[in-house]
Amino acid sequence: MGVENFYYKDMFDIVLPDLEKRSDKKVLCLGYPDMLVTEDLLIDLYGKEFVDTIPEDPLPDAVREWHKSQLPKIFDPLWLLRHHGFDPVIFDGVVHRGFEEVVNLNEPLDSKYYEQFDLVIDTGTLEHCFNVGTAFKNVCQSIKKDGYFMTAAPITKLNHGYWNFGTIVYSDGFGWNGFEITQEKYLRKGEILPKEVINRKRIPLLSIAFIIAKRTEIKEWAWPIQGKYL
Repeated sequence: MGVENFYYKDMFDIVLPDLEKRSDKKVLCLGYPDMLVTEDLLIDLYGKEFVDTIPEDPLPDAVREWHKSQLPKIFDPLWLLRHHGFDPVIFDGVVHRGFEEVVNLNEPLDSKYYEQFDLVIDTGTLEHCFNVGTAFKNVCQSIKKDGYFMTAAPITKLNHGYWNFGTIVYSDGFGWNGFEITQEKYLRKGEILPKEVINRKRIPLLSIAFIIAKRTEIKEWAWPIQGKYL
């Protein structure tokens, strides 16, 4: 998965300040979070002196090849997460770098992971899980009270994964289960789309939803039924 400029900036502006004072923070990444963030953005956020200290990702060429990126430097995402006080955990279906925990999100999550993470980073995993409802539930159950779920998923990307997401997935999936949406954006090729463009009759191709939700209440999981049909 790739963490792009818009994603990292909102994490920096919205999530990190709220979690800053927590001790023993843990972050769950659904797949290794390749840093597709420009040096200019990081300089705007941290200053050049700090950015010069950030190490490069151990496998920069592989990241560039996978994402077809021309970025001159691929920064180390786990170093940055640790700088902000997080202990990173990586879930994946296979071992790529040697430190992933192999977890099949299609199946119910082991209860040892319940309420363990202050932040979950997902930039494109859920749509690749065939049992997507269970995968969504698993992630929500893994988050501590007042923790955050940051997710980006396709709404009109044909044959990208198994699923595209309707916008009501988030309002109901989160709303029924103790989460509040704190950020909601729709993007196409890195550009933010006006909300009036997103409607049930016309959504531009290659659009994605980017959502930040905060778990404000621990409650028993409820499978939503679309309100129109209740």
